[in-house]
Amino acid sequence: MRIIGLGVDIIDRELVLKPHVINHSFSLEEQRYLEASIDKLKDSSIIFAIKEAFMKAASGYVSLGDLKKVNVRANNDAYSILYEEGSFMNDKQCWITTNVFPEYTIASVTIVST
Repeated sequence: MRIIGLGVDIIDRELVLKPHVINHSFSLEEQRYLEASIDKLKDSSIIFAIKEAFMKAASGYVSLGDLKKVNVRANNDAYSILYEEGSFMNDKQCWITTNVFPEYTIASVTIVST
């Protein structure tokens, strides 16, 4: 196993709920998840921070224009990333950590070969 990339992102939670951010950055699946969410502020900030951290970890392989193609899935406060564009994520996995604070959210993504 070898580390391919590491990305960290810190975001202001209040900025993520703006409609242009959601429409530009979130996949349809993520938008549907947020519509059903009890805590939209928390969930949207986590998803956005993970997406941004993934983009940094995958620097050189994934471009900013691919943000909507990076699909973050939540399952009981455990998160995974689905990115099916090209073969970059073949034989790789992501280690994801998140921390939510009153004003900001932090996420880190480490991409490793399997």
